[in-house]
Amino acid sequence: MKRPEKWILAALLCGYVAAMIGCEGGTSSETVGIVEETAGQNGITGRTDPGNKLGLYSADFLPHLDQGFAMTATADSTGAFSFANLPPGRYQLLARNPGDGKAALLVDIAVPADTNANGRARLEPTGTLSGTITASARAFLGIAYVPGTPFFAPADSLMQYVIKDMPAGAYEIVKTWKMISCAPGATCAGPDSLADSALVRIRPGESAVW
Repeated sequence: MKRPEKWILAALLCGYVAAMIGCEGGTSSETVGIVEETAGQNGITGRTDPGNKLGLYSADFLPHLDQGFAMTATADSTGAFSFANLPPGRYQLLARNPGDGKAALLVDIAVPADTNANGRARLEPTGTLSGTITASARAFLGIAYVPGTPFFAPADSLMQYVIKDMPAGAYEIVKTWKMISCAPGATCAGPDSLADSALVRIRPGESAVW
């Protein structure tokens, strides 16, 4: 086989590998588009692409109220990151590539861990969740949110909301709103605080409605 033909074959092979495992620029790496974490006794360490943004949230974090534990970090030039001296609890780890917007969410990470517990996920295109909190004209102050994450959105005047940039995964979505209640033949009372929740799956790069 002539040398130019060998180069063509190599290029075609790389293109095939790129489609299968992520060969980029003639090289491949298991860390490209990946986030890995290890939970230990006092914290969480991990590795991802250099410059990726990390957010760590306690399972009881309420994003619309900014209540609970939350911490951010940036992966260093080697891709390493660390969250040290964490309070005991369960955490969610959000990794995001600021260049292409791809993201991944690792959930239910226990600290302290009985043994070093590992997690791994691929950063993928994010999705969007939208919906209507209630059809009642008397509802107001509506909010949709996901506990343990930074994801939430207030409802507009039509009680519709949109939560963007959500990594693929299954989420417990919570809706809260206030409503003026009127009993038949009685004077309006209220407002009453109401809530609803559901498990919703977000697929890479797609939209969901609830």
